[in-house]
Amino acid sequence: MNNNDALLSLSKEHGLSIKEIAQLIDTPYGTVKNWTRGKDSPSYRAMPNHALIAVRYCIESKLREE
Repeated sequence: MNNNDALLSLSKEHGLSIKEIAQLIDTPYGTVKNWTRGKDSPSYRAMPNHALIAVRYCIESKLREE
């Protein structure tokens, strides 16, 4: 599974929107949206490893707070 697919999976698993993920990792909405596009889209961008690590960390931190 590539980082983009992992992001989509985490989003669905935790019920997070693209906007919420962008806010979690302080990244522009458009950037996160491009990570969720299919490879055939001209706007597709591969999600960097550090960004996926940040998303996972923020989700885990958020869950610990609840």
